Amino acid sequence: MTSGVDHDAIEPLFARETPLWLSVWAGTQAAALVVATLTAGLSVRVMVLVAVVIGYHVAGLLGRDWILHRTWAVLLYVPLGWAVIGGAISVHSAFSLLVFGAVIEAFVFLPFAWATAVLALVIVACCTLLIAQSRPVAAAALLIQLGAIVATGTTVGVVLLYINRANRDAAVRTDLLRRLDAARIELADRAHQAGALEERQRLSRDLHDTLAQTLASVIRHLEAVQLGLDSLAATGAAGDSGSALNG
Repeated sequence: MTSGVDHDAIEPLFARETPLWLSVWAGTQAAALVVATLTAGLSVRVMVLVAVVIGYHVAGLLGRDWILHRTWAVLLYVPLGWAVIGGAISVHSAFSLLVFGAVIEAFVFLPFAWATAVLALVIVACCTLLIAQSRPVAAAALLIQLGAIVATGTTVGVVLLYINRANRDAAVRTDLLRRLDAARIELADRAHQAGALEERQRLSRDLHDTLAQTLASVIRHLEAVQLGLDSLAATGAAGDSGSALNG
């Protein structure tokens, strides 16, 4: 790794479906920003705020990989986004629509445990703000609103938990398939090596047998030639002896 890069790169919940969830995050925030801008009105202050929000999200879309490989950058980028959204909400409450996309951002950039903590904090903050800003209304109406916030947050959490488990199971399956493929390749290599060794041994045995047979045949022929020469020599000696006696 290059200098400044943490050895423990963060792998968030949606790391395996990055293009999909980046699109969901960007699309959600774009729609919320359009609705909030139209609701708040096209004042200079609002337009500057919109430009800041757009710049923040574009930086995240283009630099996500760079950010995720630097823990300090993640811990800087995500809280900065919440600060930007908090500033936008302080300008006009319509920008609270950006909060849902900010929750998705947490699961795009943070590990599951961290993002779950962010979701819990969002639920608590929304409930606190609702209680603090509520006008004198019936307690039943306030409880219904609080229940809706908690139910929505819980539903989102359950869905994301399911996605997290699915990702984990997919990672386990991928790792098992990788190991099985590596084992298959290793077995194929060993079988190839064993076959090559067996073939070399067979060729060695065949060559040894062929040489032995050839050498034995040469020895037999040499013995036969030697016997023939000995027989000729004996015949010649006998002829010479007969000639001497006749003389």
